[in-house]
Amino acid sequence: MKRNRESSFSHAVKMVRRNFKSYMMLSVTIILSFSLLLGYLMFVDSSLFNDYKVLLSCDPNVVLAYSYDQNGYAHNSLSESIDDIDSSASHYMYYTSNTKLMQYDYNISAQLVFIPMGDVPVYQYYLYSTDKDIYQVAKEVELIKGKDAFYLLENEAVVNESFYKTISPQGELPVEIDVPVTWSDESVTWVRLNIVGVCKDDSRNNIPQGAENTMMVTIYLSQEQIGDKNASDLFSLTRLTWAYSEKAEEIDASAKQLGMISHCIKDQQLEAMVVIKAQKATKGIVAIILMVLLGINLYSSFSNALNDRKFEIGVKRAIGASSWDIIRQFLYEGLVVMITNIVLSILVVTNIAIAYKAYQYIVEDVQWVIDISIYSVIIFGVCSIFLTIVFSLLFAYKSTRIEIVKYLKAE
Repeated sequence: MKRNRESSFSHAVKMVRRNFKSYMMLSVTIILSFSLLLGYLMFVDSSLFNDYKVLLSCDPNVVLAYSYDQNGYAHNSLSESIDDIDSSASHYMYYTSNTKLMQYDYNISAQLVFIPMGDVPVYQYYLYSTDKDIYQVAKEVELIKGKDAFYLLENEAVVNESFYKTISPQGELPVEIDVPVTWSDESVTWVRLNIVGVCKDDSRNNIPQGAENTMMVTIYLSQEQIGDKNASDLFSLTRLTWAYSEKAEEIDASAKQLGMISHCIKDQQLEAMVVIKAQKATKGIVAIILMVLLGINLYSSFSNALNDRKFEIGVKRAIGASSWDIIRQFLYEGLVVMITNIVLSILVVTNIAIAYKAYQYIVEDVQWVIDISIYSVIIFGVCSIFLTIVFSLLFAYKSTRIEIVKYLKAE
């Protein structure tokens, strides 16, 4: 029985090759239709993934709250509130201040980030935009050279990569730089810092190009550097509280009640998931529409392919082939044609996606990721299996409905 099936399948493959011209239009229809369906699913999934990959890669338990108040009452109250909400939560307060470094070939605008002494995780927040919205995301700052942790002593600092390359072309550590710390009364204190670590650039760091003559840099240093003065005396002071807790949403709500600007990664991730789920429903509707259109095209193409084989079917029936023999032959031929061309459509879409990825990398300098969700794989798989079985059976059934005598006489 198994040999008979293998023999019938091999015969079907031979017949498809022999009648290649008859199946040409059908093959083109299958490849185009299934490529359109798979291409749509892959493009939507890849677009969503690339839109939200940064946001969804952030730790959902992180909260960053900041304010510009000089006295820090809100942050002190938030610290107490965090302990009440989650006694196991990690949190600390740090400060930022802006200054200018004028001793280089071009202007350098520096953000000084004063972090507490000790091995603390350091996060930076920045705006992240998609086609639909703008998010405030927080990513942990990654050290790439020198120190492997933000444990900074007095007079030690970590700078971003592009600034490090500017002040140390030879790539050596440590490097000494003089930095002005500006106070609210417009006085300036110059401090000499030993650069003991380098971190990756973030979205705000840049290297001057063309007409641009200002470089944006980040310098991390210890709060001990403030010395006898108070943080509230810093020029353009921003106070920030970083918190890590499984109750991030409650901490975020508490910060907002205190009048602070707060960003909870978990809330924004949930908003992104709403958009992704909406697209999921849309994909299902579009897949149904495409499947109906594909079914109409397949029916027409299968009918045209069968018209070219009517005389052959008539001859086989005339020399004694049973209806089952005809059904089996055309069922196997239908399966061969459908499966082969669906595989070809997958290869076509995959190659187009790879070419688009290469274009994004070479021309746009964007790391575009190809992605397809399990849901889309299921949609494509169900459509492929359903249409393959249905139209192979329909093809086989229609092959037995031919009026043998009429077509033999016509020939």
